[in-house]
Amino acid sequence: VMPGSVTPGPVAREQVFSSFTNVFFSHTEEVSSLNLWQHLIYNFATLPNKSNMLERAISAVSCLYMGKMNNDDHMYNYGLDLYGTAIRSVKNNIYRNAWNAEIVYTAVIFQELEVRENTQSANF
Repeated sequence: VMPGSVTPGPVAREQVFSSFTNVFFSHTEEVSSLNLWQHLIYNFATLPNKSNMLERAISAVSCLYMGKMNNDDHMYNYGLDLYGTAIRSVKNNIYRNAWNAEIVYTAVIFQELEVRENTQSANF
């Protein structure tokens, strides 16, 4: 069930992520290691003690997809804001030479967003 409106915060973002995974991966019962994107996004989402950067990237993909699918400009724009914030966080970490695995995970999410936007802009 989609939240009535998107409000900033971890609980709302978790609800949107749950809706996203239910719609995006509805054809499978369990996480499939054969579907790399599905496998990665579930593993990223279940990491303990995620940074704000990774949390926002995960939430961005959920809000962008669900906003576009439901013609919800508010949710889509919130996803764009989250995406921008995550990009700035990656930039700041790289600038400080603070490399870690979460930068790579976040970059993978960015890659998926870019590929989907460029190849399926009508369907995202």
